[in-house]
Amino acid sequence: MALLERWCDITEDEHETSPWSVGPLIAGASGSLIYFGMAWSGSEEASAYAAALADSMEPMF
Repeated sequence: MALLERWCDITEDEHETSPWSVGPLIAGASGSLIYFGMAWSGSEEASAYAAALADSMEPMF
């Protein structure tokens, strides 16, 4: 998953740099949707990156 290439999963975050507030991140996936909770401190950067990443991808259907 491209989001985990940029930031590690919170369950593996030894240095507390992950913007995710729940983990493992894949647990929020259901079909073509994914819910990923973010910590307030990292939400601005992570949400902007996730939106740009999603916009750059081909539609799944």
